[in-house]
Amino acid sequence: LNLIKKIDYSEPAKSTFYQELDNNLYDKYKSFASNPLLLTIMLLTFSNHASIPAKLNDFYEAAFSTLFNMHDATKDCYVRDTRTNLGIDEFKTIFSYICFKSYFCAEYEFTESELRHYIQMAKEKFSSHSFLVDDFLDDLVSSVCMLFKDGLNYRFSHRSFQEYFAALYTVQLSDSQQKRFLKLWLQDNSYRSTSNYLDMLYELQPLRFVKNIISPAIRELQEKFKKNNESEEWLIGYLYEDVGIRKYTNGEKRCAVTIKNFYYHDMIIRACSISELYNNSKQERMQRNK
Repeated sequence: LNLIKKIDYSEPAKSTFYQELDNNLYDKYKSFASNPLLLTIMLLTFSNHASIPAKLNDFYEAAFSTLFNMHDATKDCYVRDTRTNLGIDEFKTIFSYICFKSYFCAEYEFTESELRHYIQMAKEKFSSHSFLVDDFLDDLVSSVCMLFKDGLNYRFSHRSFQEYFAALYTVQLSDSQQKRFLKLWLQDNSYRSTSNYLDMLYELQPLRFVKNIISPAIRELQEKFKKNNESEEWLIGYLYEDVGIRKYTNGEKRCAVTIKNFYYHDMIIRACSISELYNNSKQERMQRNK
């Protein structure tokens, strides 16, 4: 809140944002709002769109659009061209590819040579877009603030930007590519269900997410269940190492499990969550119709 007061920016915009930040935005976007650079990005986005979008995907899209067209928070709406002279959609396509490749290589911090390598790959992939590697690197850091230099290395200004743009590129893949590629990744030991990537991908393409990711997994598990005589004991043993009841100091008891198969466990949880959202939405529609 003190930082917002000190920024040389439109006072009415700062005042409104200050109130929203104090009321609810800090709690919702804590990892963003607690970082000075990212808090400034939030202010710019709020000022440009008169609000912070409720959905994370919409927020990252709005933030990128704002940064692409603004220089910094100290010069109200000062527009400057990027060094690459690429349009926003062209720039986004190239950056999405870089995020996609680096995310699935589990690389979140780069030396300059590594970053140049990714940019060069994107340049060769989208050869119709003419730009220099040096210019694109400079734009990533200076114009759109997606990366910042930390010592000798480059890092994403926020990890979720990489996840969002990786998901954005995934949407461009065909159904068969998504099914094949994501299944291999999800079944790999390096998969972590804590990533925001899958949540963002679901928001971007809910129907395709169910079709290409959840449905194949649930059907596979169903077949395995049938082959094992529909034994609930087998199913629990297949999914979990240990299942028990944990008693907390306040007397509350909860079921506790040690997960053995993260892939099927996560797909079940996501299927149940989507089903719950659908049922709640259906009930709300029925109430409105009444």
